[in-house]
Amino acid sequence: MEWAIALGHSGVEVFPKQVRLANQRDYGNWINMPYFGGEHTHRYAIDDLGAPMPVDQFLDLADTLACSLSELEDIGMPSDMTFGDVLSEAPPCLQCIAGKGGAGEGNRNKAMFNYGIYCRKRYGDQWEAHFDHYNQPPYVDTPLPSKEIQGLVKSINRKAYEYTCNESPIAQVCSRQICLTRKFGIGQAESDPGVVFGSLVKITTSPPTWIWDVDGARVELTTEQLKDQGRFHTIAIEVLNKWPRLIKPNEWATLIRQKLESVEIIEAPPDARPEGQMWAHLQNYTTGRAKARNRDELLVDKPWVATRDDQDRYDSSQVVAGRVYFSARHFKQYLEQQRMTGISPKQLWAWLRARDANHHTFNINGKTINVWSVPAFGEQTEDLAVPRLADDM
Repeated sequence: MEWAIALGHSGVEVFPKQVRLANQRDYGNWINMPYFGGEHTHRYAIDDLGAPMPVDQFLDLADTLACSLSELEDIGMPSDMTFGDVLSEAPPCLQCIAGKGGAGEGNRNKAMFNYGIYCRKRYGDQWEAHFDHYNQPPYVDTPLPSKEIQGLVKSINRKAYEYTCNESPIAQVCSRQICLTRKFGIGQAESDPGVVFGSLVKITTSPPTWIWDVDGARVELTTEQLKDQGRFHTIAIEVLNKWPRLIKPNEWATLIRQKLESVEIIEAPPDARPEGQMWAHLQNYTTGRAKARNRDELLVDKPWVATRDDQDRYDSSQVVAGRVYFSARHFKQYLEQQRMTGISPKQLWAWLRARDANHHTFNINGKTINVWSVPAFGEQTEDLAVPRLADDM
């Protein structure tokens, strides 16, 4: 990011965007690479003559031009990056504007306003004595008339303004994450949380899982932690070792709304949702334990797979070959043993019904038992080969 500022490209995207992922399942942001989709697409590098470069030539050139981190550090940053002491510890946007030769027509007034904010933060009550120095190249390409400068001085003295980060020409060259580290940057503003909020991702688990890029780290949140600034701060302390400044509730609400407008939605795999987890547990419950030899053994917590003979023996409207029957009460107890708690019978039944489950009431040995059935899961039909130990060979 510092190099981007020095090269006059503050505000460009820098990859990788994160220094830490939210969890082992998180991949971060994808990088749009050249040659994706084939060499004959429009996604290619060009040579000095503007002709498309074959991928092998591009990779060779990249290896030739690349330098190591130690080599880059030896080069050092340009000595005039901060223009000596004039823009020391200033926001990178102001350094970038000056590095490009200064703000031009239409942007000079706004640029000078932000130079004034910098002077006031740096020099306090003596800021006016330094302000006029910035009304010349390379800070602006052409000086503003004295009358406009006096108008800016009067305006800036009126109250403690902050940099106009979201307005031109600042917005185009904003590097917020670097600015927060600068002594006279945005980090000291009371209305600023002091961290950089990046993209927001929603994973369609139930309930949803949110992943927020905060200061280059991916933070996993619940919906309540996303909505509630106080709960978010707790997660920030625990995960990031940072305590953001408290901003007004309406500002937090505005921030969340803005992030939701561009939220990236990722479909969760079935086994990441409670319904999918329940279904996996049901499969284990009905195939990974001793089977009932007959319907009566449903009483002793054994699933029963009905055969054609069973269908002929019992009421065919209740017993169908190829379906597995299990006690509703016993299965709910099994789920609790697997730490799937808090699922209401109504919700569980809705999940089962969505996959062709039926409810039955059996009278077994004088006892009435509530039973559910679903199509039987496929089971292992061949013996697994047991590997021999080295000593047995």
